[in-house]
Amino acid sequence: MRVTLTENKFSDVIGSPHLVFLHFWSDFCGPCKVQSRVLEQLEEKYDKSVVLVEINSLEQLDWIEAFGIQSTPTTLLFYKGSVIAKLIGVHSLSKIEQVINKAGVLQ
Repeated sequence: MRVTLTENKFSDVIGSPHLVFLHFWSDFCGPCKVQSRVLEQLEEKYDKSVVLVEINSLEQLDWIEAFGIQSTPTTLLFYKGSVIAKLIGVHSLSKIEQVINKAGVLQ
């Protein structure tokens, strides 16, 4: 499930019982486009068990600073309000699933 994140909805989205992916990307970033496709595959596979939030790093400078994002693509995985993983760069679907399985957050 894909959502648009706003400051008003931030706590509700991050604190949801779903696995939340905050994907920080940039328009000019080729690897970001690759990672977006991988995350779309993940979203399709896990349907309503995951929430995908794509954040354009050039439009959300406050969030870039708040989360300490230094490069794109960077994906933060949240579960019940806590960061459980930070993925920098491009990662395959199988690698992301390994991270999810290690955290034990999807049944």
